[in-house]
Amino acid sequence: MAFSPDGSYIASAGAENITRLWKTQNIFQHTLYTSIGTVRKVAFNPAGTIVTVTGTDKTIKLFNTNGIKLRTIKTRTTDVSDVVWNPTGNLLASTGEDKIIRLWQPDGTLVNSLAGHTNATVEKSDSLLCEEIL
Repeated sequence: MAFSPDGSYIASAGAENITRLWKTQNIFQHTLYTSIGTVRKVAFNPAGTIVTVTGTDKTIKLFNTNGIKLRTIKTRTTDVSDVVWNPTGNLLASTGEDKIIRLWQPDGTLVNSLAGHTNATVEKSDSLLCEEIL
């Protein structure tokens, strides 16, 4: 699940392999995505205008909050287990089972691939990171 930055939307993915976009006043808005495989991650861009959906079909799908698919980024090499936006919204970072972090422009252009992890990469919350530092 993910909240939009202003808290007005929540995107949720369930065991039925679809993603739904809700207004936080408990109003169902749109079914965004029916996955061929398992939905792994949903995330909003910093402006709250784009929802990204990743999964085991080796793609990153971008939707607007009206439920319209804007783009499909085909990673071609690995299931996508995580995706995050940079603070300005001009880059996405994705990772998967191949342990490579890929940086993408929202138009689908691959900017860079960062290798070096020996285990799967995962997003850590600030609290977990603080515990590791302490």
